[in-house]
Amino acid sequence: MERVLSLKANYLCEKLGYDMYVITTAQAGHSNFFEFSDRARFIDLDVGYKELAGKPFVKKTYLD
Repeated sequence: MERVLSLKANYLCEKLGYDMYVITTAQAGHSNFFEFSDRARFIDLDVGYKELAGKPFVKKTYLD
């Protein structure tokens, strides 16, 4: 999935001149395996999936 995302984002940035924002949910500081354009920016929402595991649905949807 990351390979396809990098190809599409790089095309939109380099060929069509767009500035891209890639939003991730749990990047946790890991670097990308594939090369992305300098015009691609990354925003990590830092969702704590491990902390949410095993909690009731209500606790998962309404965080403290």
